[in-house]
Amino acid sequence: MSTVRIGVIGLGMGLNHAKSLAGGKVPNAELTAVCSMDPGHRKLTAEILGDKVAFFEKAEPLMESRLCRRNYCRNSSLSSPTPGCQSFCTRPSCIDREAGGGPIRSR
Repeated sequence: MSTVRIGVIGLGMGLNHAKSLAGGKVPNAELTAVCSMDPGHRKLTAEILGDKVAFFEKAEPLMESRLCRRNYCRNSSLSSPTPGCQSFCTRPSCIDREAGGGPIRSR
């Protein structure tokens, strides 16, 4: 099985996901990039995750970079992910089924 390159968007609870990925706790997965709008997280990321993990302050450049195949997102603001880059959102995209309007599709 090939390794899946993963990027984490949002470093609140996402930092825990990133630590698990960077620590090798997820088989066949490699953390390649993280994203946080908080510039202070750049130094924290380097200290905790090392310099092999790319840091982005905006999600769109990470999604377009092709550094990863799957992203763990903090909210539904990325409703149109880049084709070929699979996304998984850890937060609900809405508060009820009717408001959601179905699955999010890439462009």
